[in-house]
Amino acid sequence: MLGCFLLGLVPLSFGGRLIQALVDWRYTQPTLHGKRVILREICSKDVKDLFEIYGCAETMQFASDPPFSSLKTVFQMLKSVKHLKHTKESFEWGVVGTVSDKLIGTCELHSFSKSRGSCKVGCLLNRRFWGQGIMFEALGILFSHARTLSIKKVSADIDAQNTRSQALFNRLGFKKDSEGQHGLLFKKSSNKMLNSFPLVTGTQTLRHNSEAAQRLCPLAQR
Repeated sequence: MLGCFLLGLVPLSFGGRLIQALVDWRYTQPTLHGKRVILREICSKDVKDLFEIYGCAETMQFASDPPFSSLKTVFQMLKSVKHLKHTKESFEWGVVGTVSDKLIGTCELHSFSKSRGSCKVGCLLNRRFWGQGIMFEALGILFSHARTLSIKKVSADIDAQNTRSQALFNRLGFKKDSEGQHGLLFKKSSNKMLNSFPLVTGTQTLRHNSEAAQRLCPLAQR
């Protein structure tokens, strides 16, 4: 389904000063709960579920990397995810079904500004779960969490041919900001972004009213 952004297997580098500023940021990645999905950190037990996603040519059609050819590549990705979490350059959550406990997608916040007031979002969903509103719910939960971090602007790089992702982000309230060589840039910013998703509070576990999010965008079908 979605291929807005895929973590590279080589750690990103934003410059020493910015990385140090991010490392000094006191943030612990929480588990986030919705009605149908839970967002939690991905780990080695998710390898087979991750390969279903990252090894699928259709799912990876618009991703920045080709489909994974083996489980070995998934383990490499997990190392990259761990490194980027440590440097606080990127935080990736697995989208897990509340009933099945199966990891069916991933979503992430990455490319934080030095002030941490803005970042980018990326996501991928297992092809078998397209058209059920799952990623819409997951991103609503993620944006509710972003609100607690005082993030005021979120953007998504989307391939110009990726109409499904464009439709999803339009339904989430994003607007096309620019069109470049590699695709489209969608942004959601200012108080409109903060007020679009219910504020969630807590420490390690944050809960989100996904029904409220569905009322905000009742046409979303993913």
